[in-house]
Amino acid sequence: MRSLLLLPAVLLCVAGPARAADRPFLLVPDAGGEGCATATPITVLPFADSDDTTGHASDVSLLPVGCSTYQIVDGPDLVYSFTVTAGNSVAFTVTPTNATYDPAIYVLGTCSDATTCVVGADACVRSGAASQPPGCVDGTADEDLPAQTYAVGTHAVFVDSFYAAGASCSGQGGVQCGAGPYTLTVTGSLPVHLERFEVE
Repeated sequence: MRSLLLLPAVLLCVAGPARAADRPFLLVPDAGGEGCATATPITVLPFADSDDTTGHASDVSLLPVGCSTYQIVDGPDLVYSFTVTAGNSVAFTVTPTNATYDPAIYVLGTCSDATTCVVGADACVRSGAASQPPGCVDGTADEDLPAQTYAVGTHAVFVDSFYAAGASCSGQGGVQCGAGPYTLTVTGSLPVHLERFEVE
């Protein structure tokens, strides 16, 4: 008589990045990449990085009309990349961590092509430097890209500045300049996706 041996099935699912609500911030200090070839991948949300654009190169100097607050981005920049699938929703905030840096932030659909700019922000100034534009209420000169859905694929996010490094920023009360330290925070969902499915 034959006996039937039943072995338990082992289900292995390997998922992609988790939703922001499922985990604490992943802090990666000094993670910004020098350029597109070394762009730092953001693979888990929420994500946070503290870095400094001082001494870095300016890879992008002009954005297409209508993508951001200003076309000019002459400051030194640092670059991150993120890959999204269907159902994504991603938000970015860059906050200067000294009293002089005036950052800009923007997302490119193709890292090496500024004409593929998707969205950008460069409107807020520090309290006391000038009147705040609408939506800039906290006086920290941070720039926000509210949560939105991005086309499926890999995108690049740049931390930059309107001002060139060492430029006199007299247009904003002489208190802000084109290079300095910042914190980048990224929240939302990339989202989770199934990468491998195995039954053993």
